[in-house]
Amino acid sequence: MELREFHAENKTEIASCLALIRTEFSIADKDKEQKILSHLPEECFFISMVTEKKKVVGTLLVTKSYEPLKLVYKYVIDYVVVDSSYRGQKIATKLMEYVIEKAKVEAISYLELTSNSKRKIARHIYQKLGFQSKGTDVFKRII
Repeated sequence: MELREFHAENKTEIASCLALIRTEFSIADKDKEQKILSHLPEECFFISMVTEKKKVVGTLLVTKSYEPLKLVYKYVIDYVVVDSSYRGQKIATKLMEYVIEKAKVEAISYLELTSNSKRKIARHIYQKLGFQSKGTDVFKRII
């Protein structure tokens, strides 16, 4: 297996990432896939673990964002997912470590993510990698 970085122009590979995300999170339905692919922001990319047969077995989405009041860039990490038949192989950890190293090279000030409190294993991985809870809940309002 190898780690790969996919950007907006890698539509076929990103479609494979979306398929994996869809199975885990029940989002990005197949009918909207082309629309999603055409609307990906320039400042986002997927990090994926890919098998020798080009199957995506783990992925996450990273979006680079500027914090104007802090005058810094950050990475926002979303949709960390590993195929259930590949769990326990430290794939999520490897994906996250890749993002951390990339952030250091690109002088990103910090990484940010949210994680449901029910996702105990994911939260353990994040804490083990040095992420700290901000002690806040995410609020969302549908418009």
